[in-house]
Amino acid sequence: AGARVLFAAGVSSFVFAVIHPPGFLGVPVLGTLAAAFCVAREVNGSLLPGMVAHGLHNLAITLLLALAFA
Repeated sequence: AGARVLFAAGVSSFVFAVIHPPGFLGVPVLGTLAAAFCVAREVNGSLLPGMVAHGLHNLAITLLLALAFA
């Protein structure tokens, strides 16, 4: 079962990274972030922690960009 979880996490993390901006240039960073969301799902048995982490990440990036370009 462990190999299947790792395979699913790898594939879903890659897809997550590719469909998000900046596309292929961001795949390593976004893939790592997506893998962390997968770990949160496996550890907690719920999508909620990953969804909250995703939202907090988006908020942090948005605030940083707003401060940088204000």
